[in-house]
Amino acid sequence: MSDYSGARSAIQSPTSTSLADLLCDDAPKRNSDLGWLLETRPASVFSNLANRPLWTAWREEERGDKKTKVPYRSVASRSAADDRATWITREAAGVVAAKLDSIGLKGVGIFLGGSGSVSMAGIDLDSCYDATTQATELWAQEVIDRFGSYAEISPSGTGIKLFFDYATADIEALRAAMATQWTKAWSRGSHVEIALHLGGRYFAVTDQHCRNTPHEV
Repeated sequence: MSDYSGARSAIQSPTSTSLADLLCDDAPKRNSDLGWLLETRPASVFSNLANRPLWTAWREEERGDKKTKVPYRSVASRSAADDRATWITREAAGVVAAKLDSIGLKGVGIFLGGSGSVSMAGIDLDSCYDATTQATELWAQEVIDRFGSYAEISPSGTGIKLFFDYATADIEALRAAMATQWTKAWSRGSHVEIALHLGGRYFAVTDQHCRNTPHEV
């Protein structure tokens, strides 16, 4: 495994603000009906954000030789990270996701960033989780431990997404430290292993709490 010293030096442990407790501690079980992706659990860590227009439905689609998660505000129209008018509530996103035709994965997601005093950011840790053994790669566990915030299993069942809050007023200082506007990624070969996002995109939400991480952002 490559040395992620660059990621370690760039990532600083953020302060967090409390959200609702998460009910489900079970790691996801991959199955054919995909029901666990669409279920909205009442005790989700994102419960206090459910009624705010921060959400989107999504489905996997083929883009060339790759699959990508395309965001939708309705069955017929897409949503966009740079157009808040296309963002919807979690309930609406769940309804749209259930109606979307798909031969792959689909579900709901939340847009990162914010316009208030506190914004939400996320870290995508790819190919780091074994759903059978429930083991996490050591390099990914180091990032999770450093942030000490809520993390969940990704829709693929092989990655982990970590959510954390930051003071919106610090955005320019963070951008200067990252030398980029929204995203800083550290990769091994052609595969991105660690990607830090301050905004400008959405994260798929599964509510599948990553064990041994906090129940709050």
